[in-house]
Amino acid sequence: MNNNSFPPFSYLHHALSGGYWLLCAGDEIYINQCSLIGSIGAIMASFGLEKFIKRHDIERRVLTAGKNKSIMDPFVEMTEAERLRLSAILSDIHEPFKEHVRKSRGNKLIKDEDKLFNGEFWCGQAAVNLD
Repeated sequence: MNNNSFPPFSYLHHALSGGYWLLCAGDEIYINQCSLIGSIGAIMASFGLEKFIKRHDIERRVLTAGKNKSIMDPFVEMTEAERLRLSAILSDIHEPFKEHVRKSRGNKLIKDEDKLFNGEFWCGQAAVNLD
């Protein structure tokens, strides 16, 4: 750092999930009491509508190139193999996210990582008061 620069700091009104990743760029983090902070996790969501289209006699037509292109298709029942693959992908996202936060925030993190990295989020002062 030279005489004309300041240490980087971060401020986001809401820093949830990917926003928290970006917030970690600063040496110091500033929030206000209404800020929402956290949500360190990974998520995939879909619907299970395969019974709905059968009940309503709806014919569905899908063309793909690649046998796994339609994974998470809400109109087809998910197989156990697909569920396991998607869980592994979520872990492949979540683990580097946690490592990024550990590296960026260092000793400023609370010791209870199970609480910190479970996808939960907090409002302003509650986030500051975590122990």
